[in-house]
Amino acid sequence: MDGSARGWPAEAEAMLFALSEGEGISLASARERAGGARELDALRQDWDALGLPIRERAAQLVWVADILGLSADRIAGHLSALDVSCAVRVEALTDSTNAQLLADAAAGAVAAPSALLCECQRAGRGRRQRVWQGRFGESILMSVLLHCARPLAELPGVAIVAGLAVHRALSELGAGGLAVKWPNDLLLHDAKLAGILVESTGRAGQLVVGIGMNWSGAADLSARLGRPVAALKPALPDGVDRNRVAAALLAALVKDVQRFADDGLRPFLPAFARHDALAGRTVRVMTADAMSRYGTACGLAPDGGLKVDHGGTRAVYHSADVSVVLA
Repeated sequence: MDGSARGWPAEAEAMLFALSEGEGISLASARERAGGARELDALRQDWDALGLPIRERAAQLVWVADILGLSADRIAGHLSALDVSCAVRVEALTDSTNAQLLADAAAGAVAAPSALLCECQRAGRGRRQRVWQGRFGESILMSVLLHCARPLAELPGVAIVAGLAVHRALSELGAGGLAVKWPNDLLLHDAKLAGILVESTGRAGQLVVGIGMNWSGAADLSARLGRPVAALKPALPDGVDRNRVAAALLAALVKDVQRFADDGLRPFLPAFARHDALAGRTVRVMTADAMSRYGTACGLAPDGGLKVDHGGTRAVYHSADVSVVLA
């Protein structure tokens, strides 16, 4: 869903912003602003790689979005019907929704709850600074600023709560075959559908929850990554669009994170046990020191750590990469 940072010149960034706002740019002007024909060609190759809907029409570059785009007004309308209040902003392109919302919160420009969504990220990141790849319009990319007045030691539980909220929202929309994988992934038929990244704003009781979810294009993305990934659109009934999904995700997050703030992780443990993608399966656990151990996943500890049985010796992990060992 998100690509790597391109490091475009400021003038190229300005052109891209103008195009995304509906302004046409003549080819002659675009060449001059890019620094020459060769530089413009390279820039357009970058834009094409991200799937940005920029086309050449009548000697102009224009933004041609041929998909039903994300709309703040449509999302807000769905949220109103769900009786949930959350400010919503949608951008065509940003470096990272999490980074942008964290910066906005630090500047006092937004108040919780507030959400930022975009069609495409250039420098988005997942857990442990991994990159999440994808093309324009093929994802649901959002970050949500929330209040959560829990002790700092308990905040890793927010990723678990967020995963369950996403699971519930998508299930209620008609998606089946979903499971939550500790610590921060949602699977669809055992293939990764979404990832969650929780970051503190640095202010007490305030955090940002980021969600990156594949909407379409799973086959191409699987080929690029060399592993199976899933997409949501084929798993939903006809007529459920990204705006409705985004609103459902936001509503579930706002409600469940508030419940976590009030009651902690314990009320969520039974739901995690029902939807646990790892329980009873042989797993490989890689810790930060690059050491690998094998064992059987045994569900969550009360504090949200992953319990793994290593041949009769049980360990609890709070930070690790865990993968299923296939027979």
